[in-house]
Amino acid sequence: MHELVHEAVNNLAPLIQERKALITLELNAEHPFLLANKDYLIIVIVNLLDNAIKYSKEPSITIATKNADNRIIVFCKR
Repeated sequence: MHELVHEAVNNLAPLIQERKALITLELNAEHPFLLANKDYLIIVIVNLLDNAIKYSKEPSITIATKNADNRIIVFCKR
């Protein structure tokens, strides 16, 4: 999951620079593994970040991960 978050941020680098967005990563999940289709999951992450950046007046977004009850939780906060 952490690799996908980094990839999504890298894919959006031009938009991040254009909008002067501040992206903070708090990737704290000790077990950041997920059984999922990588291609679809990266599309989901990119779309969420893209919307958060485009529809914020002054984009300052934190992407965080944590583990809870044998799950990984990924969330964004502004």
